[in-house]
Amino acid sequence: MSTGPGMSSTAIMTPGGAPTPAAAVNVKPGRSPSQIAFERLRADKVAVISFFVVIFFIVVAIFAPFIVIAIITPKQIVVVAAIERVVS
Repeated sequence: MSTGPGMSSTAIMTPGGAPTPAAAVNVKPGRSPSQIAFERLRADKVAVISFFVVIFFIVVAIFAPFIVIAIITPKQIVVVAAIERVVS
């Protein structure tokens, strides 16, 4: 069967005899730009490691006041208060 003047060579014949465009046969759902970006990010190992390093620094920055309170001893607080009195 030859393709007529109105049919492209990529058309696929259905069982009923009607041509179906090849693009309609392999239809993939559309992806948003963020989905495409995350897919590319997951494929690159260095980017994944860098992403988690950045997230780590953000979490440390958010919880920095609580980390300082947990690390500083009462004796160090007295020393810092004395230094602040001298400076101001």
